[in-house]
Amino acid sequence: MLLEAMASLAGRADSEGVANHKEPHTQIHIHHCPECEKSHITTSRGETKLTPSEYEKLACDARVATDDGPNKSAIPPSTRRRVLARDQHRCQAPGCPHTRFLEIHHITPRHQGGTNAEENLTTLCSACHQRAHDKQKSARRKNHQTDAKPQGR
Repeated sequence: MLLEAMASLAGRADSEGVANHKEPHTQIHIHHCPECEKSHITTSRGETKLTPSEYEKLACDARVATDDGPNKSAIPPSTRRRVLARDQHRCQAPGCPHTRFLEIHHITPRHQGGTNAEENLTTLCSACHQRAHDKQKSARRKNHQTDAKPQGR
């Protein structure tokens, strides 16, 4: 919610004179530690911690800067437009009718080898996108716990 509000405000602020229509209208800088998997954003009110699923949701379509230089992994605007058109500008989660606050989601996450190919992308509203990442995180946690348990009789 906080991130959506920030993006909305930033979008209004720079909607007047966008110099490059191919670049995102809004930039949110996320500080992420890959070792401990903690993330936060810094605002005028201080640091706001992100849950792992919030970080993954934001990283789903982000241009990531690393120590080795920029990672141009953001979904190209033309691909985004084609996916939105294919999905009829509607959330693709079963039973969800939303046509606003749409985001592009990787079916197979990039960190698991997923690509920005259209067949690996789907349209989700912000709420369904967050739920999708919450479910993925929960499933990974369950699998990790199952793998860690000793085999019983």
